Amino acid sequence: MRRTKIVCTIGPASDDPAILKAMIEAGMDVARINFSHGTSQEHVARVARIRALAGELGRTVAILGDLAGPKLRTGNMTKESVLLKAGDPFTLTSEPIDGDWRSTSVSFPGLEHAVKAGETILLNDGAIDLVVETVGAGLVRTRVRVGGFLGPHKGVNIPGRSLAIEALTAKDRDDIAFAIEHDLDWLALSFVRGADDVRTAKEWIERCGGRIPLIAKIEKREATEALDAIIGESDGVMVARGDLGVELALEEVPFLQKTIIAHALAREVPVITATHMLESMVSQPRPTRAEATDVATAVLDGTDAIMLSEETARGKYPVEAVRIMARIAERAERALDHGRFLNPGRAEAGISSAVARAACALAAEVGVSAILVPTRGGSTPLQIATRRPVQPIVALAHDPRVRRRLALTWGTVALSGPDARSGDEMIQRCVEAARAERLVASGDVVVVTGDVPLHASAGRHMIEVVSVP
Repeated sequence: MRRTKIVCTIGPASDDPAILKAMIEAGMDVARINFSHGTSQEHVARVARIRALAGELGRTVAILGDLAGPKLRTGNMTKESVLLKAGDPFTLTSEPIDGDWRSTSVSFPGLEHAVKAGETILLNDGAIDLVVETVGAGLVRTRVRVGGFLGPHKGVNIPGRSLAIEALTAKDRDDIAFAIEHDLDWLALSFVRGADDVRTAKEWIERCGGRIPLIAKIEKREATEALDAIIGESDGVMVARGDLGVELALEEVPFLQKTIIAHALAREVPVITATHMLESMVSQPRPTRAEATDVATAVLDGTDAIMLSEETARGKYPVEAVRIMARIAERAERALDHGRFLNPGRAEAGISSAVARAACALAAEVGVSAILVPTRGGSTPLQIATRRPVQPIVALAHDPRVRRRLALTWGTVALSGPDARSGDEMIQRCVEAARAERLVASGDVVVVTGDVPLHASAGRHMIEVVSVP
């Protein structure tokens, strides 16, 4: 069984129900709705389609809503893309114009006050390099240093500059309300700069009556400098390598990836590694060898999940991309050093964390077939998963929302769980549920761990070795 989860971005290439169904069958665990693109009507249809197909296939698929955030973007263009040539002048304006090869609008009033002559502005995830020549009223005149094709609504980065922008835009607030109304399982917060940004988003979610867990996307220089504080406030993190590789030197990104994953494991929160993983498959049926190596490296680093973006949103081979990513991940997991994750290094670990570590150590020592984890809110399976045990983790939760959220957690299969009052009854029902799904068989030995009773706010921590009848 593959342990690393796969997140797939849903878009025009995967809207066809037959394609989406095949993606689920190929291994999609989490469907990403990118709020930067598409209309509310499209998002409603996609959510309904994902839920219906997952139910039809008997699969648990989580839905992640990715907030657009306060990203600087170019505006509308007269064509799908225009070529900017090195040496040509190019003007950025806050006026709402339709751009061309001479100028484009930018979604940041006052850009002329944020830059000065000689500074660099990058467009389209760093593919186009501009140098500022002069600034004026509502205008920034630049010269193209490195050219390329520019389309509408592409990213604008100003390396080394921290801009005074709110953590949540008006659109983000509307999209959070949408996510709550349509019962999305996760939200991702873009362009996080510090822990205050995460707190602001969480407060707004709560004000809207929601309880959706929040993933902080690490893609700003400021975020790398406040990593511990951000992860401490978040329910998960994403290594968003696209903007991260624009904000910082490219050669720093592989090491930041390892650092972010290690910090997430220490904090016992799930981590997604994203961007350009199999990008050549947007147009080609097979990835490059370097891309295959990149996916395997993320798995060996210990990521919970790996993400496909344009590959499944607008690529020609969405199903093949999922299938190949699953195959690479499964092969990499055979080389995973499980032992090095047993103690992820969190200095202030509490009792439940220590119990999770003991359960994994016991499972390894005895050589059990699986670790069964009855859970009410999903925290215990996550603590187990952080230790990356060899055995599959079978989480048993009564709440379907908890089961869907656990679709993001490494190595975890979530089943409908017992609403039992006693410890013996809970163990019996857990074993029966796992056996019914053929995750364990008669004669297997399993570890069962959790809090007893589940419905109580405080109980006893339990670890038990059980023979499956």
